[in-house]
Amino acid sequence: MEHFFKTILVPTDFSESATGAVHYAVELAKKTKAKLVLLHAFFVPELVADVTAVMPSYADINATSENSLKHLKAEILATHGKEMKIEAIAVEGGPVEETERYLNEHRVDLVVMGMKGTSYFDERLFGSAATKMMHLANCPVLMVDKDVVFRPIKKIVLASDYARVQYLHDQLAPLVKLTELFNAKVLILNVTPQQYSTLSMDEAIAGVHLDHVLAKVPHTFHQIEHEDIVEGIKAFARDQKADVLVMMPREHSLLERLFREPNTKQMAFHAGLPLLTIHE
Repeated sequence: MEHFFKTILVPTDFSESATGAVHYAVELAKKTKAKLVLLHAFFVPELVADVTAVMPSYADINATSENSLKHLKAEILATHGKEMKIEAIAVEGGPVEETERYLNEHRVDLVVMGMKGTSYFDERLFGSAATKMMHLANCPVLMVDKDVVFRPIKKIVLASDYARVQYLHDQLAPLVKLTELFNAKVLILNVTPQQYSTLSMDEAIAGVHLDHVLAKVPHTFHQIEHEDIVEGIKAFARDQKADVLVMMPREHSLLERLFREPNTKQMAFHAGLPLLTIHE
């Protein structure tokens, strides 16, 4: 089978969180035979008047960044085999801006980023590079908690609100390929508040379209009632021992509103479950 994931981009700041994402991406790259691109964006401090401290120069920071990338690449090759294809890039700029720039100038099939903190969504995360890239990237983004340990993907939970899935054939191609690659199964989950437990005609039709899109891979439909949709997703993923959670945030949909909800305590997913976001 031709591999769909040919290039995996991993932005890194060498933090514990980013290192966990690198390790997860390495395992995916080994499985998919993909090229791994390690991207480190750095800032050069601006000179401030009346400050006597010696500020590091562009050359100094660039050299340090390139040296760190060199050691990281060498460590990966030594541990996982020299046949791996790895490119390491250091560039001046902000992590979001430079990642977006790279995505616009190169073909990338997947971005893997580390999550900060002890939960996926805390008060600070909504300003983080990971969350911004979830909305800006032109390809799927996989967000990995710092404590996650890669394991073969067998169960994938697709949280769907059945909104316009009839248009998602191309967008769901990465999910289909990932499922085929690991011989996994997709569990399509729709969580509804108890007072709205019956699907509308449009939602039912959307479910039929989704069934058609995923026809090539094993999949089952699940509908549960829960007054808190996020808690319902968490409970289902936990009970099913899911390996990856997939969401499709988009403008005006329920899931998009949840992703942008300022009261982010409700989005504090437990560690250990990678989150893959796919856009229309």
